[in-house]
Amino acid sequence: MVRRAHVVLAGNDHLAEYARAERGSGQGVHIVPTVVDTERFRPAAGEKAGVPGGDPEDGAGGAEATPGPTTEATDAGDPPTLGWVGTHSTLRYLADLYPTLVEARRRTPFRLRVVCNRPPEGVPEALDVVFERWTPEREVAHFHGLRAGLYPLPDDPWTRGKCGFKALQYLACGVPAIASPVGVLARIVREGETGFQARTPEDWTRAVEVVCGDPARARALGRAGRALVERDYSVPVAADALARALREALR
Repeated sequence: MVRRAHVVLAGNDHLAEYARAERGSGQGVHIVPTVVDTERFRPAAGEKAGVPGGDPEDGAGGAEATPGPTTEATDAGDPPTLGWVGTHSTLRYLADLYPTLVEARRRTPFRLRVVCNRPPEGVPEALDVVFERWTPEREVAHFHGLRAGLYPLPDDPWTRGKCGFKALQYLACGVPAIASPVGVLARIVREGETGFQARTPEDWTRAVEVVCGDPARARALGRAGRALVERDYSVPVAADALARALREALR
C-alpha cells in the first residue's frame, strides 16, 4: 500500500524513513505530526500549569481503590501527584519503572495516579498509588492536578514509531512530562524546557525530585509545554500540513 499510494502521511521521522525505504524515494512522503485539540485539552480552570489548583472536577470523583498498596485520591496539603495515563497494554512499561519510583520516593514524597482501563498489578508496597479508571467523560480531567506526567518507554523499533500522544496531552494540559527520549519524545519533551528526558534510573529520580521539590519550576515547564503544543502540535498545524501534502499529490 505504501508503494502504490500517491501520498503517504507519517506521524514522525521514524515512520517517514520507513515509508521512504519502502517506496525507494522520498517523493510523496509527508510528515504530519500527531496533534492535540488544544481547545479541549488545556489546564484546568483556576489551575496553574504544573501545580494543582481549584478545578472542582479534579477531586476524588471517579477514583477507585485497586487491590494491594493503593490509596484514595489526595486532599489539599498532601504530597505532589505524579501521573501515568495509558492502556493495559502499556502498563508493563510503567511496571518496569516501579523500582526506580520506589527509590525516588525514598528521597521525596509523592503519590502516583495511574489512569487506565484496568488496575495495575504488582505495585510495590513502598509506592502510594491512586488508581482512576479511564472514562471518556473524564478524559481531560484525568490530567488535571498532576505535578508531572510520566512516559517511560524501552528503546526498540516499535516504540520509536510511537507519536507521543500522551506526552502531548500532558503538555497541552500544562503538565510537564518526564519521558524516555525515544523517537519523537526526544523532540516533544525538551530537557529542562518542557520536562525532563530520563535515560537512566538516576535521571528519573533526579527529575522527580526537581518537579516535586520546586513547584515554580514545574509551573514554568508546564507553561512552556503548553506553548510548544499550541505552536507545533495543534489541530491548525496539522491541517496546514495535510493541505500541503494533498495539494502536492494533486499536481
